[in-house]
Amino acid sequence: MEACKGPFNWQPPCSATVNVTVWPKPFANFWIEANNLMHSFYNQSEGAVLYSWDFGDGSPFESTFNAHHYYPDMQGATYLVSLIASTHYG
Repeated sequence: MEACKGPFNWQPPCSATVNVTVWPKPFANFWIEANNLMHSFYNQSEGAVLYSWDFGDGSPFESTFNAHHYYPDMQGATYLVSLIASTHYG
C-alpha cells in the first residue's frame, strides 16, 4: 500500500498514520454556603481551567473560579445552579 498524497488526492489503496492525543475530561463539582440571600459557590472541579456558572435565575453567566450570587426573591424559590468546567481543549 502506498502513502496517501495530500488531502484531495486519496485513491485506494493508500494508508495514513495520524497521531491523536486524548486529554482527560474535567470533572465539575462545587459546594454552596448560604448567608441569608447571598450564596457563595466554592469550586471543587478537577482538571479544568475554564468555568461557567449558571445561577438558574436568568442572570448572566459568570466565569470566575469561585462565585458569589445574590438571590433577591429567595424565599420559597428553587433555583438549579450549574457549573460547566472545561479545559483549553473543550
